Amino acid sequence: TALAVHLRQGYDLTVDAVRRAAGVAARAVSNAASVTLALPAGDAAHVRAVTEGYLLGGYTFDIYKSSASSDAAGEVVVLSDQE
Repeated sequence: TALAVHLRQGYDLTVDAVRRAAGVAARAVSNAASVTLALPAGDAAHVRAVTEGYLLGGYTFDIYKSSASSDAAGEVVVLSDQE
């Protein structure tokens, strides 16, 4: 299964925009065995934003549910062009 989150061409790739895109991806692939995120992450701040966005986007408050769901991905890889 593949998912593409499109960031509009010419869009200002701020840390917040990248974080939001990663959150959208997390909500869309909640039960995948492995996830690879290839978002624009040219510096450490953007890599951190991708990671934070994915974690926050996939968060569910289920402390009061009778059975907590285990829909988290088994493995998450963040691809970056940062050296």
